[in-house]
Amino acid sequence: MKKILSNISDLLIKKSNSNIYNKEIVEYGLQVLIFNSFTILTILFISYLFSDITFGFFFLITFGFLRITIGGFHAKTIYRCTLMMISIMLINLLLRNNQIYFTILKIFSIISILIFIYLHPSKKNTLSIKLKNFNLLTFFCFLIIYIITFNKNEIFIPIFSALLTVEILYFINKKNI
Repeated sequence: MKKILSNISDLLIKKSNSNIYNKEIVEYGLQVLIFNSFTILTILFISYLFSDITFGFFFLITFGFLRITIGGFHAKTIYRCTLMMISIMLINLLLRNNQIYFTILKIFSIISILIFIYLHPSKKNTLSIKLKNFNLLTFFCFLIIYIITFNKNEIFIPIFSALLTVEILYFINKKNI
């Protein structure tokens, strides 16, 4: 794998006709792209195996948006990250039809939305967001999504499962700082 990444990064740098690219950074970017693609495809495949591709789709979109904006706990290696994400998805897929989890999610989803107002994007968030009104804007977006999807369980459950999961990872990270 290292040799293939090295060859591809050499090719990309050569084709760019520029000396500004660092080979190690290009290789790392390719590795992240490959592992993220693998993780997304695996999650969608697992969702398909659970006969709930809709859950996988909405969970991934919500989880991805929130993770790159507010940050939170991150695994130390790309392999652990992939394993952690697959595990998170499996847990959420197993819980999605549990009536107790469903009731808890319905009750705590509004609390999760309110908590979000007080979350500050991590200093190490992927997008380096420093927008003053980001939390308030996201709060209103989730409130609207909450109102629209409250009785549409096939959309509500994955979106608010992702919100809850990201908030848990956020607070785990805060404990470790």
